[in-house]
Amino acid sequence: MDDTLRIPFDAWKARPSSAGLVALLEAARPLVLVLCHQVLRHPHDAEDAAQLVLLELIDKLDEIKDATHYRHWIHRASLHVALNLKRSRNRRKEHERQKAERSAAALPSESLADGVYDHLARLDAESRALIVSRYLERRSVQDLAASSGCSTVTLWKRLEKAREELLQSLARSGLAMALPDVDAVLDSSLPAPALGGGLGKAVLAKASAGSVLAAGTVKFSGLAAALLLSLAGGAVLATASWRSRQEPRIELAQEPARPSTSAGASVAAVHPAATGHQDPIPANANEVAAAPFPEAPPQSTGTSLLPAIVRLMKSQNEDGSWGDGVTLLGDRALGRPGVTSLALLSFLGAGYCQLSKDVYEGKDTGVTARRALDHLFKSMREDGSVSTEGDPVLDQALTALAVSEAYGMTASLTLKEPAQKTIQALLKLQQRDGSWGNPTITYWATEALASATCAELSLDAEQLERTKNYVRSQLDAGPNLPAMIGHMMLNRDRQHTGLLQTSQAVSAAPPDPGRPDLQYCYLSGLALFQYDGPEGKVWKQWVEPLRQAVQNSQQDGFWQGTTQSDTIVRSSLATLSLEIVYRYFNVFATQQPGNR
Repeated sequence: MDDTLRIPFDAWKARPSSAGLVALLEAARPLVLVLCHQVLRHPHDAEDAAQLVLLELIDKLDEIKDATHYRHWIHRASLHVALNLKRSRNRRKEHERQKAERSAAALPSESLADGVYDHLARLDAESRALIVSRYLERRSVQDLAASSGCSTVTLWKRLEKAREELLQSLARSGLAMALPDVDAVLDSSLPAPALGGGLGKAVLAKASAGSVLAAGTVKFSGLAAALLLSLAGGAVLATASWRSRQEPRIELAQEPARPSTSAGASVAAVHPAATGHQDPIPANANEVAAAPFPEAPPQSTGTSLLPAIVRLMKSQNEDGSWGDGVTLLGDRALGRPGVTSLALLSFLGAGYCQLSKDVYEGKDTGVTARRALDHLFKSMREDGSVSTEGDPVLDQALTALAVSEAYGMTASLTLKEPAQKTIQALLKLQQRDGSWGNPTITYWATEALASATCAELSLDAEQLERTKNYVRSQLDAGPNLPAMIGHMMLNRDRQHTGLLQTSQAVSAAPPDPGRPDLQYCYLSGLALFQYDGPEGKVWKQWVEPLRQAVQNSQQDGFWQGTTQSDTIVRSSLATLSLEIVYRYFNVFATQQPGNR
C-alpha cells in the first residue's frame, strides 16, 4: 500500500498519542471522503458520512493489526456508513429526496448504483480493495501493479476476478438484468471532492479527549464523553453494526428443556420455563431440521437455501397464505396469519422481497412475497390488530415482525402505514412488566420491536424501555438463552456476566444429531454466533455439530409435519436457522470475547 496511510498508522501504533491520532485521521480523511462521495454523490452528505467513519475509526483503531487491514477497514466502513446514511435519510424524507446540487455524472439508475455499492461492500477484503482502488480512487493499473509488486498482466487478472465475483453476487440477489450496466456504474465515479472543513468538532474532541493507553486503546471519561456530545452539535452517530440485506434485529426466543450439562448447570435454566413462567414449552414441540449449513460466504449461500425457497413458493395458497389451519408454535396456537408470517420471514431472510425479480421453476419470488403481504393486510383490522383463529397475541407479534421486516428492507411507502399499525397494536398488548406473558410470544414480540426500531417506525419510548428492562432482569436471574439474545440485540451489552454463563451452558449441550429440535438449534446458534462472533472459538466448535444435525433431516428442501401448517412452520424455522450465519451482522462487530 502507499505511504499516505501506512506512515501515520505505523507511527501511531509505535507511539500512541493524541497528536498522532489526529495526524492519522487527517491522512485517512481524503480516502474516506472519496468513497463516501461515490455512494452519496453530494459533497455535503459525503462530508457528514466521512465524519461518522472517522468517529468509528477512533473506536476500532486498536483492533486493527496492521496497515493493510487498516486500509481494508476504511474501504468497508466507508461504503457501509455512506449507504446506511443514505438509506436513513431517504426513509425519513420518504419521497422528498434532497434537492441539493448533484454531480453531473450520470448513472444508469440510482437504485442500481446503490445495489452495486452494497454488493461491493460485501466482497472479501482483497477483491473489494482492487475495485475500490481502480474505479473509485481512480488509480491506474500500472500504479496498482507497482504497489502490489506484480506485473500489470497479473493485476489485470486479479481485477477481472474481483469484478466477476461482484457480478456473481449481484446476479444471486436478483440484479442479473442490470449486469450489463455495472461497468457504467463503476466508470461513472466522481472526482474527489474538495477537502474543505477539515476534521469535524466531534472527531477532534474525541481524538483529543481520549486518554491513550497501552496497545492503542482509547478510553473516555464521563466528562470527555459529555464534551464530545456537546461539540458534536446533534450529529447523528453511525451505529456499530451493519447489515447485509437488512439492519440487525433482535432474536429473543425460547427453547425446550435439555439435559443437565457436565458443568453442573441445567440447560433448562436457560429457557423461559426456568425464569418463573408456569407454561414451559413441551420438549418435542415443533421438532424440525434444517437444510445443509452454508459452507460459503454469505453472498453465495443462496444455492443451499434454494430448495426450501422453491418448495415454499410451490406450497403457497391461492389467497397468498400458507398452511391449512391452526397449528402449534411452542405451546401456543398459531393461526394462518402467523404461519404465513413465518414463511414470509424465511423468504425475507434469504434476501427476497416484494420487489424481487428472481424466478425459480416458474415461481416468481417478488409475486410470492407480494401475495403473502396482501393476505396479511386482509387479515388486519383498521387498528392494525390481526384476526385469527390462533393465539391473537402470537399472530400479532409474528405479523408485526414480518411486515416491519418487509418495510425495513425496502422503505416502500405502501408498507409503512400497515407496519406502523401492526406494531402499535402489538404494543397495546404488552404487559406491565414489559413482556407479553408467554415466552414464545415475548420472543417474537421483542424481535418485532427491534425490527421496528431499525426500520425507524415510531415506538413509545417507555414501552420499549420496559422490554429492555425485562430482558435484562431475566438475564440477571441466571443463565437464560432467550434473554441472552434479547440483551445483546436490544441493550447492545456484551459485559453482563449472564452472557458468559449462558454461553457455557449452551455450548455444553450440542444439538441431538439424530433428532434435532430446530428451535433449540436456531436459538443456541444465533446466541453463540452473536456473542462469540464468526471467528470465535466457541462458535467454531459449535457449528460442526449444528451442521451435522441439520443435514440429517432435510427432505428435498422440506421438513414434513403432521399437517400442512405444521410442515410450513417446520420448514420456515429450518430455513431461518440456516440463515443465522448471514441474516445478521454480528452486533458487536469485531469486539469479541477474549477466546477469539
